[in-house]
Amino acid sequence: MRTTATFFTSALIVGSLFCPSAARAQVITGGSNHSLSICNDHTLKAWGSNTDGQLGDGTTTDHFTPTAVPGMTGVIKVDGGNWHTVALKSDGTVRAWGLNRKGQLGDGTTVDRHSPVTVSGLSNITSVCAGSEHSIALKNDGTVWTWGWNADGQIGDGTTTDRITPFQVPGLSSVIAVSAGEYHSLALKSDGTVWKWGSGITTPAMVPGLSGITAIASGEFHFVALKSDGTVWVWGGNNLNGEYGNGTSGSAAAPVQVSTLTGITKIAAGMTHSIARKSDGTVWGWGLNNWGQLGDGTTTTRTTPVQATGLTGVVNVAAGDVHSFAVKTDGSLKAFGSNISGQIGNGTAFNNYTTPITVALCPVLSVKEEEAGKIMVSVYPNPATDNLVIETDEKIKIAGCMNALGQSVNVRMENNTIDISGLPNGIYFLNITSETGSGTAKFIKQ
Repeated sequence: MRTTATFFTSALIVGSLFCPSAARAQVITGGSNHSLSICNDHTLKAWGSNTDGQLGDGTTTDHFTPTAVPGMTGVIKVDGGNWHTVALKSDGTVRAWGLNRKGQLGDGTTVDRHSPVTVSGLSNITSVCAGSEHSIALKNDGTVWTWGWNADGQIGDGTTTDRITPFQVPGLSSVIAVSAGEYHSLALKSDGTVWKWGSGITTPAMVPGLSGITAIASGEFHFVALKSDGTVWVWGGNNLNGEYGNGTSGSAAAPVQVSTLTGITKIAAGMTHSIARKSDGTVWGWGLNNWGQLGDGTTTTRTTPVQATGLTGVVNVAAGDVHSFAVKTDGSLKAFGSNISGQIGNGTAFNNYTTPITVALCPVLSVKEEEAGKIMVSVYPNPATDNLVIETDEKIKIAGCMNALGQSVNVRMENNTIDISGLPNGIYFLNITSETGSGTAKFIKQ
């Protein structure tokens, strides 16, 4: 619910390059009081509060260490809401589990599920996210689908009626990322604009004053956007807890820039705090810090960004309501903030952590020494029909594309999305370059 940040969330079929040492890192995300991770083998682990079955293990027993979700293989993306979880599989279908009183599991019922069930009618999905009690899915054709609680218009259908199966949000196209908050939804279009609905607005409206956006994240009432120039912008909420990060209090009519932050590559939003990863691998946070969720060794609320203690070599960040995560290049997971339900994952509960601690997570995949320095990249969905999405921490270029016969074909990348609708069905190889290396990624057009 609290973040769009992911790492290697792909239905991955790759060529010879894409498993450098940093690929040991896991996909991590936070729900309200539970946490989730996709391991390198695309299995899923969950821990923390399980009052409504949001951990998906068939019980309502809390787990204080990462525990495997039975039957969940081929997982490429996952997100936690307040009391439910949604996950995307490599075949483009979606699973959900946990509380379902508003239909947020999308299976056509309002029956709680303690184990994963299939969300009705969805295929060719490339991303999912979970709000408080609603869910969002992004299709590979750039359309957005929503279901669940709609009291504040967060479904985007022009009404405030709950939906127990997915509904296509009208008027939205060319979307490349989605994010869900407590009572609202966000979408990022390929042209760099951001669209919002919910919190009393029942259909999508473009957020004024934003352009060149590359990533979005949602808190309880505040919204965070990352620009292509590495700056961070925030709006919404009432800014009573320093959510804007600009040293002020009081809400603003338009997005404001977070003070002193440049060179940002990843963002995440908790309930009333935000964290960001800089290009130098350090982590910075601002906002409410009553549980230590900023990781600076204090419980002092910060109205401007502060650096998390002792964190370097970080490749990704994520946030729950009042806890935070950082994934390092060596694959280790660092956690900090509230642990009231065991959501930190170190085997304890009720002990909160104001500085990052290491959490044992997934087995580390061995990596050959000669693979160091190769590009880290995800390509999904794979197979794909219309659009192919590339995720990477580096600035990349498409040097060319060949079919299975070695013949060149023309493709063009825009905002990390490649339109392949005009290609004949078959196997293709993308030649990708960056400042650190080059390689080939295989994908299938169907």
